[in-house]
Amino acid sequence: MKRIVIKIGSQIILDDEEGNSNYLSNILNEIVSLKSKGFSFTIVSSGAVALAKKHITIQKSQDGTTSSKQALSSIGQVYLMNKYKSFFNLHNIECAQVLAGRDNFNSRLAYLNIRNALEELYSYNVIPIINENDVVSTMEIEGKFYGDNDRLAAIVANAIDADQLILFGKTKGLYTSDPNKNTNSKIIKKVEKIDNEIASYASSPGDNIGSGGMKSKIEAAKICMESGIRCSISNVEFDNTIFRIINSEEIGTKFIPSNQKKEAKKRWLITGLSESKGTIVVDDGASNALINNGASLLSVGINKLVGTFKRGDIVVVENLKEYQIGFGISNYDSEDLYRLVGKDSKELKNILLVNHGDEIIHRNNFVFLENN
Repeated sequence: MKRIVIKIGSQIILDDEEGNSNYLSNILNEIVSLKSKGFSFTIVSSGAVALAKKHITIQKSQDGTTSSKQALSSIGQVYLMNKYKSFFNLHNIECAQVLAGRDNFNSRLAYLNIRNALEELYSYNVIPIINENDVVSTMEIEGKFYGDNDRLAAIVANAIDADQLILFGKTKGLYTSDPNKNTNSKIIKKVEKIDNEIASYASSPGDNIGSGGMKSKIEAAKICMESGIRCSISNVEFDNTIFRIINSEEIGTKFIPSNQKKEAKKRWLITGLSESKGTIVVDDGASNALINNGASLLSVGINKLVGTFKRGDIVVVENLKEYQIGFGISNYDSEDLYRLVGKDSKELKNILLVNHGDEIIHRNNFVFLENN
């Protein structure tokens, strides 16, 4: 059985509510059809705030505040789930609401708990409908992170060992520039490596409805590629869009991973691509040891630190040229590590009150970013 994660953007939800398009029904009808053929689906859906604004009136003075966005998200969740439940009830399919944030996946224990709950829902033959829990986690609606549901969809795909993530929005895929502003813009049909050129094509959201944009979709695709999961960006202008994407037809933009799927713990570490708490910059010797020898990171190889983090947090490791080597779990708080920069491992016992071992990041808790 193939596991597919579908992310549906706010504009698709709002257009359906206003009767402006049949994109949502096209997606859901195809999910029903493919589900009957043995495919398993998880939906990550935006649109709660947009639906609430459509159905209730708020004072202009309230619009834009964090608390009003939290309230709108809470109200809109009911409309959003009723939309999905009403459709799937017609086909005798059960769906379930799952509210989660990216921060819920940072903890290894919370990550496993969410994964186990989703696995149980699959055993009941239920389709999970997942959305960012904006009532509790306000980072997206405050504008600190954009496109949380794009990255959340990638993290969910990672957690459940999905085969494919499809990010549905209004655009046909990744273009060399905004096709609404540049008639000479060209769609990129296939991406095998997300380099600086590919990243430069990203833009902010242009519809003022959702909080995503191409930048967040590329970041989601990067998480998938590093995990060995295929990812596609598309709209639903084509017939049988999902089926054709699954079968590797050139629809939208497809991101092709170069590596096999990583084992579960390594996939969890890759969630650090969007949630790292800090950066450890290492010298050339440590960089070479990590990349070519599969070594653990020792304090002597650390050149400098950026940010504040705790023992057990996921941190990014960069070389002196600021290239990301990978991500790993730090054995020490940044407060302790600032005292250990460049120190020989033999000195740790004389510097620290509590010694957690010579390895700052153990090789078993480190994942190398192959696409870099």
